[in-house]
Amino acid sequence: MPGLLDIAMFWRDLSEHAVLAKPPTWVQNALFGLLAPIARLSRRRAPTCARTHRD
Repeated sequence: MPGLLDIAMFWRDLSEHAVLAKPPTWVQNALFGLLAPIARLSRRRAPTCARTHRD
C-alpha cells in the first residue's frame, strides 16, 4: 500500500477520477496539495508495479 507521500505525487491526476472514501474530498485535496511539494523535495517518485516475465 502506498504511503501518503506516494499518493501525494500523483493525487492531482488521480483525484479527477477517484477519491478516497474518507476524509471529505476538500480535506484530501488540501492534505495532498500540502504534501506534494514535500514529496518532490524528498525526490519521491510515483509508485510503480514490478512486472515479472514468464519464460
